[in-house]
Amino acid sequence: MHSPTSIVIVGAGVAGVQAVETLRREGYEGALTVVDKAAEIPYDRPPLSKEFLAGTVTAEDIALRSPGHWNQWDVDLRLTVEATQIDPREHTLTTASGDVIAWDKVLLATGSTLRELKVPGITLDGVFYLKTLEDAARLRAALSEVQELVVVGAGFIGAEVASTCRKRGLHVTVLEMMKYPLAHILGEDLGHYFARLHEAHDVDLRTEESIVAVHGKTRVESVETSKGQTISCQAVVVGVGVMANTPILHEQLEVSRGYVVDAFGRTSLPGVFAAGDCTVWPYRGHMIHVEHWDHAVQHAKTIARNMLAEEMVPYDTVPYFWSDQYGNRYQYVGHAAKWSQTVTRGSQAEHRFTQMYLDEENRLLAALVANRPKDVMSLRRLIDARRPVDRMQLENEALSFTQL
Repeated sequence: MHSPTSIVIVGAGVAGVQAVETLRREGYEGALTVVDKAAEIPYDRPPLSKEFLAGTVTAEDIALRSPGHWNQWDVDLRLTVEATQIDPREHTLTTASGDVIAWDKVLLATGSTLRELKVPGITLDGVFYLKTLEDAARLRAALSEVQELVVVGAGFIGAEVASTCRKRGLHVTVLEMMKYPLAHILGEDLGHYFARLHEAHDVDLRTEESIVAVHGKTRVESVETSKGQTISCQAVVVGVGVMANTPILHEQLEVSRGYVVDAFGRTSLPGVFAAGDCTVWPYRGHMIHVEHWDHAVQHAKTIARNMLAEEMVPYDTVPYFWSDQYGNRYQYVGHAAKWSQTVTRGSQAEHRFTQMYLDEENRLLAALVANRPKDVMSLRRLIDARRPVDRMQLENEALSFTQL
């Protein structure tokens, strides 16, 4: 593998930033260009539904790096620039304005894009999505004139918005198509737990019910649901998930819920790598797609090193993410699309518990940790060990996960 002299990164989110810093720290001294169609200096997204929406942090507080940081790393950062075409033969990238940038290697870190609702009235003023800093700033400004809010979707983003807005004193209704929130990820037992959590904080949670129309003259006045109910509101927040953002090379690369990459971050085109939310990657015999901040960080670091290395290192990090709801911190480690059994330590009633997901051979696949942060690292190591664990020991509070 020859050493590159020109690297282009498409996307200035957390994966793009981590790739830049890793490349420079690993000794890469060639040209380094980052293009992103956003206008803002790259920022952190997890606070948008929590601290930023609550008004406890500013846009400056959540900037991933200061403007001067980019100069320190000698990066040609091109904001408000959209990459429209990559030519793998000529090794060029073309932007919407017609500029052409040469590259030896390119990293696609294009992130994800929101799923949008297609119902009558969805374009009325007062309907919000929450993906960008601009989205969050618009919603935060509007909330001062809102008494009743409808949140569509009880996933992690929807739950965090509901939590933040209840703290502000708003009346919040959450519409969820499934029987229990998050049951498709965590199972019905924890789905029931999260339903009770919403209800304990006076959220009007309506499950197995969806939105069919938004009503109002110029702005939102109410929503109509699949059960024929009309809910009065002055704002609607839509949180029905995201999709990998894969517009570039879509016809030339294998795309399945994201750019398909191997364990080293390589796509099927020589010199073209991809990292973070826009990818599907191999994990324990399965191709998986996750949209977590920690994955974007670790994936980008590994792949940036592989872009320079003679001998590449496979990416095999145990996934991790967290969510803050109603004063509780929930941390999830591992990945379990399906499981054979669950084991629980602690008390759901006290919101201090760890629920573990095991396969048929009693190997730990994943765990949801509620307000027990000391469990997380040990559980991550147990998952990484990939060996059977005795169920009785997992249940035994007297035996720490570190001891296991």
